[in-house]
Amino acid sequence: APFDVWSDNRLGDADVQARSFVVRLAEPQSELALLGDQMFVLNRLSAGEPLGEVLHRVTDLLEHRDPTAFACIMEYDPLDEALHPLIAPHLPVPVIGSLIGLRPVAGGPAGAGSFHANVGQYCPDVATDPAYSGLATTLLANGIRSCWSMPIRSFTDGTSLGTVDVFRTVAGHAGDADSRVLSLASRLAAIPIDQDARERDLRHQAMHDPL
Repeated sequence: APFDVWSDNRLGDADVQARSFVVRLAEPQSELALLGDQMFVLNRLSAGEPLGEVLHRVTDLLEHRDPTAFACIMEYDPLDEALHPLIAPHLPVPVIGSLIGLRPVAGGPAGAGSFHANVGQYCPDVATDPAYSGLATTLLANGIRSCWSMPIRSFTDGTSLGTVDVFRTVAGHAGDADSRVLSLASRLAAIPIDQDARERDLRHQAMHDPL
């Protein structure tokens, strides 16, 4: 579990000559807890964990921040021009099934609209948003009330690779802090996806390029 730590160094004070520490369990929403989650993701990446494991850590970061959230990372497949769930550890299976083959369109639900516009998209209530008319029945039956999405942009060329989506069990708008965390998650997800693509390209070149 993450902890907040404060230190007061008064060794140079002749009347005190002591260093004190205060340690407490960090609130999930605290900046220190978020920094700890971020460093954990980067450490797993530097340790060479597989793509799926690193992206799982990104979803953990989002769900740790918001206990009402089910995080999902969607991958764009240019062959069928659609988004598909890549990692969604705790999202109900029927919801995952409803997201397979989601086509990016203007004003589309979840990552579809976010990917198309290349900006964050926030739906405070899937029951009343017309964009979710085709998904609302499944989402509501599985306890999902709102959805916030952010595109994942490649650090290599800026293209959109997919989306990070947070499906929440409560209705509500995203605050500034929520948007920043979602943006951070999308950047953290882009790093291993870019790295995995480079490694696949190198393997392809090694197998097919003449010596």
